[in-house]
Amino acid sequence: MTDVGFVDVEEHIVKLPVGPWPKDKRLKNIGLFEMVNMDEGLEGLTMMLFTRALEWSPERVQLFLKDVREEVKNREVHSYYHL
Repeated sequence: MTDVGFVDVEEHIVKLPVGPWPKDKRLKNIGLFEMVNMDEGLEGLTMMLFTRALEWSPERVQLFLKDVREEVKNREVHSYYHL
């Protein structure tokens, strides 16, 4: 951003939880929404890539995504994004 002329540039990195595992009520709700977002968008993000680049069958991708969805819902997994 500074290379193109913006001044006073600040970067704020926030942890975005996936799932309702955080103890903080606000982060728990955010994590729940992100878990639903991931669950509903996962197929759209992976199907083309996995079937074309990895040459997986759509059925194999669906089986893989079933396992991914189970792990996303696993409360023992404390995953998050840096946003």
